[in-house]
Amino acid sequence: MIHCAPKRLVASFAARRAIHTVTDLRSDTVTRPTKGMLRAATEAPLGDDVMGEDPTVNALEEFAADLFGKERALFCPTGTMANLAAILSHCHYNKSSEIIIGAKSHINLYEGSCSNFATAFPLPNHI
Repeated sequence: MIHCAPKRLVASFAARRAIHTVTDLRSDTVTRPTKGMLRAATEAPLGDDVMGEDPTVNALEEFAADLFGKERALFCPTGTMANLAAILSHCHYNKSSEIIIGAKSHINLYEGSCSNFATAFPLPNHI
């Protein structure tokens, strides 16, 4: 709940939520694509994203870079991949780095191999 928003704004969001179907995006294991999503995926133009030839990935990365005012963006298809990229980008110079993470963070609870792969030692913050 947004604590600083006016009550009528919060009520408006709650009313819309009750009317519209909610798509659960917590994990790729609970999300069920709609027919429109499946159609879009099967009809999307294809290319090799590693070689920079996938027009959909290129458009998404360009959109994200523009949105955040950055020169470039990188598409990470999973949260684990994004977390690993973030750890490696900060700990690449020292292979015995330590990372301070929340005790209840996804990295701490479910992605131990992520920090192990990066040879960064997690230090959970229990505050």
